[in-house]
Amino acid sequence: MKKFIKEITVYILVLLLISIIGQVIVDSRIKDRTVRGHDNIDVVKDQDNGLVFLGSSRCWVHFDPLLFEKGLGMKAVNLGVDGHSELSMPIIRLKDYLEKNKAPKEVILNFDPFVQAGSFDKNTNFVHKNDFARYAYNCPKDDELFANYFRFDFFERHIPLYALLKYKLFFDCLTLKNVSAWAKYGYEKHDESWDTVSNPVKTDHIKDYFDTTASALDELKGRLDSLNTLCKQNNIKLICVQTPVYKAIYVKRYFSLTGQICDDLKIPFFDLNRDSIDDNIDLFYNSNHLNTAGVRAMTSNLLSDPDFLQIVRSPL
Repeated sequence: MKKFIKEITVYILVLLLISIIGQVIVDSRIKDRTVRGHDNIDVVKDQDNGLVFLGSSRCWVHFDPLLFEKGLGMKAVNLGVDGHSELSMPIIRLKDYLEKNKAPKEVILNFDPFVQAGSFDKNTNFVHKNDFARYAYNCPKDDELFANYFRFDFFERHIPLYALLKYKLFFDCLTLKNVSAWAKYGYEKHDESWDTVSNPVKTDHIKDYFDTTASALDELKGRLDSLNTLCKQNNIKLICVQTPVYKAIYVKRYFSLTGQICDDLKIPFFDLNRDSIDDNIDLFYNSNHLNTAGVRAMTSNLLSDPDFLQIVRSPL
């Protein structure tokens, strides 16, 4: 019995040692690098950007920082997170950014009928949780907001390599072969046109529009106000932008509510749904995401808007 216990103990210790060595190798491999694109928390640091973009995939895909840098003469960075329309995520992302970088002059939030208030520690949306698994083990204090948001458990936080293996990120960390377009272009660039044969025009996304009950809208407004307060505390101007959707899913009563919410909170708001864009299927790669040509058209419209330019160039 003693021999068996001794052998088990030795086996566990050897396994733990191998895990620790493996974790150290991975950590050194991915230091200051992004593995999937969204895990750019430690890549975006010690920067001085005048403009920061926040939001879900419709931020991640629609805001090309280079176009804004050329048009406005200020450095910009896109911190959108695909699949997370909860406003809790932009707040977390901005808090983390401010810990590691100089505060920007402006923040542009993609604000549209797909957004929700969200939760910071009771989140149930785990899209791309695997992308953030690298931050689970031995999580530093400044990344703890993300570990709590994705609700990594005790074992994922304290056992070397466990989270990386569980979420199938280990080999991606070693090979770095699945890095998204963000690492190259600064946003999730999509050159493709909409293949309406394999992906027909539908109105499915309408069901994803936010809850319009009074309580839900009050919660949403409160979360947006929290983001605005965070911005004001750091001398940042918050601007909300509603990016285009294809005309088949544009429902005016929803897309007008976002402007009303911003008006109530005295937050500048720009609705970029224009006939010249949302009527043109060649500018989309699906019903609610623009392709590269669409992004250029949308950005051109925004940067030629005198009201937008006045807000950007005026002091807080």
